[in-house]
Amino acid sequence: MHGLASPANLGAMANDGSAEAQRREHSRHRIEIEIDVSSDHNFYAGMTSDLSEGGVFVATHLERSVGTVVDLAFRLPGSDEPLQAVGEVRWLRTYSESSDVPPGLGIRFVLLGPGAREAIKRFLEQRDPMFYDT
Repeated sequence: MHGLASPANLGAMANDGSAEAQRREHSRHRIEIEIDVSSDHNFYAGMTSDLSEGGVFVATHLERSVGTVVDLAFRLPGSDEPLQAVGEVRWLRTYSESSDVPPGLGIRFVLLGPGAREAIKRFLEQRDPMFYDT
């Protein structure tokens, strides 16, 4: 099913910390790029609105359950080759008429393809992180 890891290994890799700790571990950076997401027999495309070394937010109306394992493919600006990853849906934001934030999926990277982590890190080092009031 997933070209980068066996399903048996994904559970062990996914349980390495709380969701709250995962969100704060890496700075998020605003970026809008197309991203392909596939799970089981489903394939869909979405747009990112932010990216970190630990994961990505995919803006989409398509909902997936928390814990769903997905394959990701995306191309960073200035790169010819798409990056491949396996991710896990950690949270979702549903559509709301009273909000101006897009619906979508918060996906944590479980496994990145060869060179992907380094490519993401180099790319993000050239961008300013997003800041939020707490």
